[in-house]
Amino acid sequence: MDGLPDHGEEAPEKKHDALSRLLSIGAEPLTDLREEETCDRAAGAICDLLEADGCMIFLAASEGRTGLALRGASGISKDQADRPFSHVDWASEHVFHRQIPVFTNDYWNQTLDNASNGTSFDKYLGAPLLVGGVSVGVVAALGKPGNKPWGESDARLLARIADMFSISIENRMLSKALKEKTDSLRKLREDLLQSQKLVTLGELLVGATHLLRDPLGIIIGYARLASAKNRNKALRTYLDNIQGTSEMLSSSVENFLSFAGKGKQGIQKVKMAEVIDGVLRLMANQFRIANIKVEKELHNGIPDLEGDSRELQQVFLMVVMNAVEALEGRTGGEVRIELKYEGSFVIAAVSDNGPGIKPEILDKIFEPFFTTKPAGKGTGLGLSLCSDILRDRYHGSITAVGGRTEGASFVIKIPVTLSGRS
Repeated sequence: MDGLPDHGEEAPEKKHDALSRLLSIGAEPLTDLREEETCDRAAGAICDLLEADGCMIFLAASEGRTGLALRGASGISKDQADRPFSHVDWASEHVFHRQIPVFTNDYWNQTLDNASNGTSFDKYLGAPLLVGGVSVGVVAALGKPGNKPWGESDARLLARIADMFSISIENRMLSKALKEKTDSLRKLREDLLQSQKLVTLGELLVGATHLLRDPLGIIIGYARLASAKNRNKALRTYLDNIQGTSEMLSSSVENFLSFAGKGKQGIQKVKMAEVIDGVLRLMANQFRIANIKVEKELHNGIPDLEGDSRELQQVFLMVVMNAVEALEGRTGGEVRIELKYEGSFVIAAVSDNGPGIKPEILDKIFEPFFTTKPAGKGTGLGLSLCSDILRDRYHGSITAVGGRTEGASFVIKIPVTLSGRS
């Protein structure tokens, strides 16, 4: 503040103290938490330095609002001054928009008169707060009748003070921008680590699937042989279920190898009704144990899909299992499956009357590793894999609809032909 003019000869120690306080305030970054406290301190120091009877510091209104808001004051009763003002005095609005210092010795503002217990202010001195050539606020000093009038030297002094205070505001803006950038970089780092985790998991799964291939083939072979030679109907049903589950697991193995660039997929005509029936048979035990009622509505005229039946069965199995898990511990649980054909798409909806899905997590449930289950009870990969398979293999989609408290529905949409998946 070297070079600031000395304003008058009275009370030099008081002015020196005020100048020191302003220098100290100017060196502080203006934080959101201490904004009003800092502005009040600055307003008090400006009053002492300029021998003003009142001071106001206005800052541009927060996001979503327009105009100016009073953030600091001295010589004006805070209890009576409705902060922020319902309207800002015309002089400060003029300073804000014109970006030039203004002083007048013929000033009156009804709001300020009320806020100062009826004491009129007839002198006004205002300077803009500028950051990068943009108005961010106004500093205004006020004088009562009988006090000496403002002059050019007072305007220059307040302009210098405003420049110093503007630096503090700019530091706050830079600090906020730096925090946002730091948070963005931290999020990017977390995403990169998550990507690396996915790569590592993929490598582990490729190794595991190779190890599972041969044992699964043996289980399937012996299940077929035992079923063919056994005449006990109940036992043959169990053996058929073992064979079907093993074949589905074998299909999952091939899927993982295919994702890794190995293995082959068999494209054929697929009846989605049969896929759904197969899933319901495999889940029959879980439905019975959990006392879950299953409703199925299969519309007529549904064409065959071009795809891999086991792969699609795996998708529906994961979605149905998700519905069953949502109903855990609830009485009167229900799962409803609807299959229909619209346009060139086969559409299936799997619904439950569970606790529903909170709106704030609807856009996260298909992300890898996202789960609402307790630690150790879910990997957060099931729905993510469903979404990837439907999107990458079939150019289809899966979406979730759920209320905050009751029920959720997963809607699967698949083009009927490969030509419709371009």
